[in-house]
Amino acid sequence: MTIKGIGPKNAKIIERLCGKYIVDLLFHKPTAYIDRRNSPKIIDLEEGSIATVVVKIDSHTPAFNRRMPYRVNVSDDSGQMSIVYFNLRGPYIKKILPIGSTRVISGKIEKFNDLYQITHPHHVVDIKNLDSVKKIECVYPLTAGMTSKIIQKSINSALSMVDELPEWIPEKVLERNKWPSWKDSIYQMHNPKDVKENDDNKYIERLVFDELFSQQLTIRLIKNKISHKNGISLPKKNKLSKQLRDQLKFQLTGDQETTIEEISNDQEGSSKMLRLLQGDVGSGKTIVALFAMMQCIENNKRSVLMAPTEILAEQHFNTIKEFISDLNLTCSLITSSNKNNHNFEADIIIGTHALFQQKVTFENIGLVVIDEQHKFGVHQRILLNEKAGNSCDILLMTATPIPRTMELAAYGDMDISKISEKPKNRKEIITKSININKIDSVIEVGIDDPDATVMIIENSERYGLSQLHQLRGRVGRGNVQSTCILLFEGPLTDNAKRRLKVMKETNDGFLIAEEDLDIRGAGEILGSKQSGIPNFRLSNLDKHKHILEEARGVAMDIVKEDPDLKKSAGKAQRTLLHLFRNQVAIDYLKTG
Repeated sequence: MTIKGIGPKNAKIIERLCGKYIVDLLFHKPTAYIDRRNSPKIIDLEEGSIATVVVKIDSHTPAFNRRMPYRVNVSDDSGQMSIVYFNLRGPYIKKILPIGSTRVISGKIEKFNDLYQITHPHHVVDIKNLDSVKKIECVYPLTAGMTSKIIQKSINSALSMVDELPEWIPEKVLERNKWPSWKDSIYQMHNPKDVKENDDNKYIERLVFDELFSQQLTIRLIKNKISHKNGISLPKKNKLSKQLRDQLKFQLTGDQETTIEEISNDQEGSSKMLRLLQGDVGSGKTIVALFAMMQCIENNKRSVLMAPTEILAEQHFNTIKEFISDLNLTCSLITSSNKNNHNFEADIIIGTHALFQQKVTFENIGLVVIDEQHKFGVHQRILLNEKAGNSCDILLMTATPIPRTMELAAYGDMDISKISEKPKNRKEIITKSININKIDSVIEVGIDDPDATVMIIENSERYGLSQLHQLRGRVGRGNVQSTCILLFEGPLTDNAKRRLKVMKETNDGFLIAEEDLDIRGAGEILGSKQSGIPNFRLSNLDKHKHILEEARGVAMDIVKEDPDLKKSAGKAQRTLLHLFRNQVAIDYLKTG
């Protein structure tokens, strides 16, 4: 980063705060705006307001000890007030506020002993610099060692380097929304003309669309390439599938049957499959994946299942091994803990990250299944894909129901299947909340015991809805009535009360996911732990769902008309992808 007037030390801090490119500074969005245009006489001041006053410096009343304030007495032709400082050296204060001078002072108005005062004013300047203070001021996110003044100076320097860029938004979309150009929008975000700078502002709205449009365009370009990529056609033969079905001791639900058929049709097709399987806790996703594996094996191909932890990998191994015990098939568990028993020639290979170490090689893979896929980032999915062979089908599974907004934001490049029904013999889990002062309890996460009927969650008020639902789902896996007891310590916040109320009212994971989004907001849900989901700098999915929908529609139309972005508008859209660092889309366009 090279910006005039910014030294190496501040440059490093700015890089840590914003990023290492000039555009990162431009996208450093203000969190609030302060209107300093209010410039009343002292007699007209209002307590609690932000005001910019023009006053004469009358006298100084120094502090006699560190606990006492240093007061500077000032006035205009309507009255008197004080400027107050704590723990600041007298010589410095006398230098910036010399007696007899006129100064422009801006800050929050307070009242003490019926006299107005400003404590530690935000701005103190000479009268000739009045216009530099009487404006709308941006409030930026900061970090240790960085001040508002330095970040504002850096952003203004970056703005001076911005050129007009070719327009990447279709003209009809611009006109319909009355959006200004990108250059005007980025300038106005940092130099607003009006204090009404909320997320409905046209300048902000346009930039939000740009960010979501870039992300959706990336998703659609990748999906288009994948859909035209030659996959492995695995025709339905139904021999092993029928044997598996005949030995099941339970009846598949309607959702499971539908999902099995959707995946089977994808496998039979000539295009590469990329499908996300959403299923609530205990809804039976593993058996659905196993039917896909059977179709794979029937066509002399092998399957790989990857789980995020050794416990889950071992659980899958034991479950699948039991299902296929009478089918004359082989299954191998590959983790760092059982290095001596690895069999890379098995029909079904199950493991953790150890599966994709560089020294491990696979051959003849037709299907890759990734469980709890949100714990793996996009780059890990790509590495996995390359390891197994780019033409093999991919099935991603998650037990964390994903709200509609999240689906569009993160998984638009995939086809999505959902299992909402629970197995027919399952009973609804009765959920109770109990106020306690202290209780000792142990929660074992990851258990899959059909005989477990009681789950006790201590300090339940501290958990999010999705976490509570995941824990509750560890019981109720058999045909016996189960109970979940939520222990909490009062007093409860309004959100905690709402979470516990939702838990008592429903067992529907998809409904709970929507409620969780509404309570916590997308910002928290899209945290670093959700590595498969993008973090947005300008957009707020709680407020911008409608813009996301529009961005998705525009991106779909563009990819349909210009799938390689080779037209004149397409070249501008490539610039957009570079601006928001969606390099993966550019790479796909180059290499396929």
